[in-house]
Amino acid sequence: MNNKGVTLVEILVSVALIALVMVFLFNILANLKTEDSLNSGRNNDSLNRATITRIVQNDLIQNKLSSIKKCSSSVGSVCLELNGKKLIVAETYIVYDNEKWDMESIKFDTTNYKLCKKEEKRDDTHLYNLFTITFPFKNSDNSKRNYDFEISYVGNNIITYTNVSTNNC
Repeated sequence: MNNKGVTLVEILVSVALIALVMVFLFNILANLKTEDSLNSGRNNDSLNRATITRIVQNDLIQNKLSSIKKCSSSVGSVCLELNGKKLIVAETYIVYDNEKWDMESIKFDTTNYKLCKKEEKRDDTHLYNLFTITFPFKNSDNSKRNYDFEISYVGNNIITYTNVSTNNC
């Protein structure tokens, strides 16, 4: 007798194998989606940092940085007034001139920021200033790499510092 049908056992085995393959595929897709969202957050943060750096440095160059003053800020953030415009850096966001940028995948270390200045006289009439603000940060992916968010200014004008401690560059 030649039965060409499929037994119930064969159907159950094939369903179990297909389910096992689907579980593996689902895990792979979930990992890819998580990795993609992490990369998207990192890319957005990089664009935000580049935008902030460009805006602040353009303001400092166009308006010739003349005063740096530490302003009051909430716990865990740093506030500096640059020519009257506030730069606030907190653990997960930056505010400059009342515009706020949230960071998705990084955390700033606001306790270890550095203000660095260097004044150099070239001759009797020319004074050159270098001013740098550096905030270290880490990505939320727990990598061991260290990064810095840095804003720099070079000019030939006198800068007054109020309530700000600086290091020499």
